[in-house]
Amino acid sequence: MAGDGAGPGAMPRPGGPVNSFRAAAWAAAVVVVAGCGGGGGGGSGDAFTITLQSATAVLEGSQGGVVPTASLLATANRDYAGNLFVAAILDGPGLDPVIPVIITGRQATIQLQALPGLAAGTYSGRLQLLACADVGCTQKIGGTPLDVNYTVRITGFSVTPPPSLEITPDTAAPALAGSVNVAAVLPGGGSAGTWTASESSPWLVLAAASGPFGSPLGFQVDPAALAALPDNAEAEASIALSSPGLAPVNVPIRLRKRLGTVSGLGPYVLVAGQPAELWVRGAGYSATTSPQARLLIPGVTPGAVTTVSDTALRVSLPPLAAGEYTVAFTNALALTTPSRRLVVIDPRTYDAAAIPNGVILDGLVADHERGQFFSAARAAGQIVRFRRVAGAWQRDTLSVSGLVDVGLAADGSRLVVTTTTGILVLDPVTLADAGSSPNAAFATQTIGTEGVPVTNDGRAWFSVGLRSLATYDVGSGALTVDANQRSYQDGPWFGMSRNGERLVISQQACCTPAAPLLYLNASDGVFRQAPGEGGFFVNAHLSDDGQRALINQIDVRGPSFQSLGLLPATAGFQAVAGAVSPDGDRCYTLSYPDSAFGLPASPDLPKVFVYDCAGAGVPPLLGSFGVPAYPGCWELTGPSCNSVRPVRAIAADGGTLFFAGNRNFLVVPIPAALDPI
Repeated sequence: MAGDGAGPGAMPRPGGPVNSFRAAAWAAAVVVVAGCGGGGGGGSGDAFTITLQSATAVLEGSQGGVVPTASLLATANRDYAGNLFVAAILDGPGLDPVIPVIITGRQATIQLQALPGLAAGTYSGRLQLLACADVGCTQKIGGTPLDVNYTVRITGFSVTPPPSLEITPDTAAPALAGSVNVAAVLPGGGSAGTWTASESSPWLVLAAASGPFGSPLGFQVDPAALAALPDNAEAEASIALSSPGLAPVNVPIRLRKRLGTVSGLGPYVLVAGQPAELWVRGAGYSATTSPQARLLIPGVTPGAVTTVSDTALRVSLPPLAAGEYTVAFTNALALTTPSRRLVVIDPRTYDAAAIPNGVILDGLVADHERGQFFSAARAAGQIVRFRRVAGAWQRDTLSVSGLVDVGLAADGSRLVVTTTTGILVLDPVTLADAGSSPNAAFATQTIGTEGVPVTNDGRAWFSVGLRSLATYDVGSGALTVDANQRSYQDGPWFGMSRNGERLVISQQACCTPAAPLLYLNASDGVFRQAPGEGGFFVNAHLSDDGQRALINQIDVRGPSFQSLGLLPATAGFQAVAGAVSPDGDRCYTLSYPDSAFGLPASPDLPKVFVYDCAGAGVPPLLGSFGVPAYPGCWELTGPSCNSVRPVRAIAADGGTLFFAGNRNFLVVPIPAALDPI
């Protein structure tokens, strides 16, 4: 072929002409197409022929190295007069379909190149080179097609990582073992050789440090090291493989530990002799086929165990005897996982009492395990505690700078105190520091009257900054601001069920139109709007399971926080505080006589009115009983006295009410017989 100065070419899109020569030229590039029509071998029948120096091509390189190439030399016996089109048919993997051609006279060098990024392996196929007299390749010339059998050999380790290991409560010991078949592609296509291996993590143990190619490498997860991994953790180790002449590789082994843990209970205090519903919080519950069999409370046979989510179980318990129980989640490997303490107390009988107090109290938080009550006296900068010591009630105080509110951890182990400079964590018995987290960036601003709510997943709820909702994880100390950046003007105000599952929120105590009331179930963490028009509350008390709520002393709410109706008015009295019985069947209102709101001071005493809240309609009034003292001031002796509302709590057994204000902390047993209506 007589050259005319044509240089290197790059193959255009399949099917297009490369170049057109009227005489003495070889195409500057080839075209890879799916196929060409017409007969083969000679096409036009002339004596113009093209021959290849070799009908085979081998491209060899190392994995991750330089992309290997090979060259084919084609020679034409004479110049060709007329148009000439060149194409190629690629049948097989591994080759780059862009095939450059360099022309020198009647010879052409066809450059083959492997695809970049190939894994170690051998890739074989056939390349057909065609010379054609027309663009459609119906007339083949020069004795084409010419077949080239090619091999692309990428040397290196050929190992497929095993699937991720998921260790669940049902995983048995044999499932902790696995293997990796260690193969390799060696230079020149050889197969003889050995590998060496090492592991990168203490939880991964190899069965051998070396072996011949083609043999499996066994590995095992070490149970003791597995036990030391964090619960619900994802971990990765690697097997480092090496062999002379090959690039070393790391084979990843991924593991997820989902053995099933117990990190919280709601409520963690139950009353002896009463059946109960218990929320168990943790992780890994959906990874077992039988949560009923895995939940372990020694000495107790639970009723129904319902998997609400991977992190929540709802458990029915029979009546239990007083004492302490351990709630755990077992696994087939018999590894120890976190458990929690369940406390069962006997019903407590309290005598009526009035313990003098001298500061305005904001909320009343009950510690049912120890029979004590905490309140944040914001104006005085004090945490106030009422407790029985040697059979008598005692009042203790602790001064806290910038005090905002106080709450009790879901397991009763710590007090969570919000301040204008961060979070304090105190021991509920000694009131000593138990791991505080001062942080001015998380200055808290909650101003509700229910204390800091702590849901059964261990999160304390409050507001920060421009009243954005935030949470503090009592276990980990993590502070998180609500990503939605809600704005709680003059709020938020909270109410929470004793089991820590239902949280209700009033977004604001101002503005028109009123923002919708919200509620959240801790097991799914989803905010939902309460049915009906928006509104607000400054106090809300819920039954233990959150299926009944009493807001602003008079508005009774149902399971989806829908209004069931207002408590009937009581002539001559105004409700100033409200509570719901633990089972949700009764509602109580502490009510002051109308005469208490005028001058001179009235000798009339408050009453507690009792309503039947078990039904779906407006609760009927059942009766009342008297209260021997006022918890707070009543006469209008100052500009703020009339706005000081008493705060309240109810015993876990439902037998005693507690009211507190700036005058007294009142212990009010609920009589078996009520005064007639």
